[in-house]
Amino acid sequence: MTTGTILCVDQNFIDYAGWESKDLLGRSFSTLAADTELLQALIKQACHLTEAELATGMVHADTMIRHKYAEDVPVSLRFDMGGACVRACEGPKRPPC
Repeated sequence: MTTGTILCVDQNFIDYAGWESKDLLGRSFSTLAADTELLQALIKQACHLTEAELATGMVHADTMIRHKYAEDVPVSLRFDMGGACVRACEGPKRPPC
């Protein structure tokens, strides 16, 4: 994870924040933050960690993100190693990635 780019969006997030996957894929996650500087700092911190270190949950925060249609909503974030959504997209019934 070097950029914080949104690679996949699950249906729970879509329902909670009002965004559609087409609005988010390829976008920097920090642009959704009510506190952009906090998210940019978390992304920077996560970039310097190994996959094993990220797996411990050491990069996390409770913050607010922008809802597409309503007021900002609270979220609890935890950064993990990203990928190309390969596991979630395998098989004949692929979710939007």
